[in-house]
Amino acid sequence: MFKQKYKIKKKKKIVSPYKIFFIFVIILIFTTYAYALFSDNLILNIKANILASGIKNGKSTYYWKLVNSWGGSSANSTMYQLQFLVDYKDDDASTWEINMDIPDGLVIKNCKCWQASSMTLSGNTLTLIANSWNGSISTGSSFDLTLQLEFQGKPGISNAKKPQEVFSNFIFNRLKLKYYDPNNPNITDDDSTNTIKSNTTGGNTTTGGNTTTGEDVTDPSEVETGKSTYNWSQTSSWGQNPVVYASTLNIVNNDSNYYDHFEISFDVPDGFLVEASGNCNVWQADTVTKSGNTITIKSKSGTVWWSGGQTLTLYLQLRFEESVDFSISNLVVNGKKAIEQ
Repeated sequence: MFKQKYKIKKKKKIVSPYKIFFIFVIILIFTTYAYALFSDNLILNIKANILASGIKNGKSTYYWKLVNSWGGSSANSTMYQLQFLVDYKDDDASTWEINMDIPDGLVIKNCKCWQASSMTLSGNTLTLIANSWNGSISTGSSFDLTLQLEFQGKPGISNAKKPQEVFSNFIFNRLKLKYYDPNNPNITDDDSTNTIKSNTTGGNTTTGGNTTTGEDVTDPSEVETGKSTYNWSQTSSWGQNPVVYASTLNIVNNDSNYYDHFEISFDVPDGFLVEASGNCNVWQADTVTKSGNTITIKSKSGTVWWSGGQTLTLYLQLRFEESVDFSISNLVVNGKKAIEQ
């Protein structure tokens, strides 16, 4: 008898459909993430290359100043309120986009710009887009931006020695703007340590009625004539030997889109007494300087907001040894001679 052999068939293992689905989802997630990362970097690089290739040097200038600062959302962060001013000299624009390089550590989610519809950050480049109501900019106009920026660490905004390097590569509609400090016109993008050079002579200074010596004042004959204008009027006088003359001085700023301080010098008749405490006052000034017949009055930086086209009115009380034919002439405003009207 032959024994019949039987083969036992092994059962094939069937992979659970749940496992297949789980593996598929994992692969899909990684594929999607890798594609998104690659495409975002690619788009950013393309945008950066397109932007860089289309940038030209513009005629306009920009300037910024620190208005205020306070503690941020964390112990190591600081919130800065900044004012950016643009003196626009290029072709008329119906809208605008601003790009600029900023310091490290920006906390973008806590930042604001009231004049922009959006604010985005890519690397160290901050981008601002105009609102529908403020996009139109005409040649010869000026406008300002108020930014509230939070930074981690120390971005170097306070007491910046080279402000043009703190917020740099300022690009307006693909036009690169130069940094121009209206309070020191000799500051450039290359060197912020230049100062205005002029022939000076020693004089006397009074602060709150106290007199010191050795203050330098600008020689009016060495300055260029600007576009600002001024007029003055004597309002009253009193006393006899000495005599106090009260007057009003009106100055229209036509030389800059913005001043945050003033240094104003002008000539008066002989006999001015700068040391006359209580009867030598310029209410908006911090110091009054005498050099020969030239008076120079100064305010501290950040104490005034003198926009382009705006009139600054000064009220003066000046004391003289005796009666004079009072007048004000050769007026110089922040390094430029003004025109009397």
